[in-house]
Amino acid sequence: MTMTSRRNLPSRRLKVGAAVLAGAEVVDTKLVSARLRVFTAVQREYVEAQRKVEEADARLDAERRGLAELDAVHDAAVEQLAISLVNEGQPRTNPFAAFDADSPSVIKRLAPEDAARAGRALLTALSRSDTLSQASLEAGRRVEQATQRIEAALAPLQARQDEWRAARHMAEVIGQRFDTAVSALRRAARAAADDGAAALDAALVPPPLPRAAKKVKAPEVAAPAA
Repeated sequence: MTMTSRRNLPSRRLKVGAAVLAGAEVVDTKLVSARLRVFTAVQREYVEAQRKVEEADARLDAERRGLAELDAVHDAAVEQLAISLVNEGQPRTNPFAAFDADSPSVIKRLAPEDAARAGRALLTALSRSDTLSQASLEAGRRVEQATQRIEAALAPLQARQDEWRAARHMAEVIGQRFDTAVSALRRAARAAADDGAAALDAALVPPPLPRAAKKVKAPEVAAPAA
C-alpha cells in the first residue's frame, strides 16, 4: 500500500462505515442481518479506536510543542552564555572551544534531547573552571535550568509516544477486522441481490478499500550503438 493510501485509510474506513450504516437505514436488511450485526459491532469498535488515536495524537503534539518551547529557552540561554564568554576573551568563532564543547550554533541546531546532553557536558566543563566572571556563572546557571527542564520533559514525551504507538497498533488490528467485515457484508449483499434483493447491493456495497499499488517496472533503455 502506498504511503498516501495508508495515511488516508482510517478516514476511508470511517467513511465506508458511515455509508454502510446509512444505507442500512433505508433498506430491508433481513437477508444480511447476521453479517450486518458483525459489521456494526466492529465498526463501533473502530470508531472508538480511532477516537483514542486522535486523542493520543493531540496529547503527543502538545508535548512536542512544549518541548520545542523549552528548546527555544535553552537556545537563548546558550547564546547568552556564549556572549558572556566572548566578553571575557573567548574566541567569537567558538566561545566554548576552551571547554572542549561544540559552538553555540551547532548546539542550537541539535534536537532538544541532544542539545540538553551537549549543555550538560558544557556545564560539567565549566564547573572545573575557576576563572569565570559572575556574569558567566549566572549565564551558566540559566543554561543549567533550561537543560533540567528539557531533561524533565523527555520522559513524559516518551510516554506519549508509546501511548500513541499503542493506540495506532490497536486501531490497525481492529481495522483489519473492519476490512474483513466489510468484505463479508459485501459478499452477502451481492448474494442477496442474486436472490432479487437488488436494493441491498446498491445500499450496502461501498466502494472497495484502497489496495496496495502495484510496482511498475521501469522500461529498459537500449544501450546506444557503438
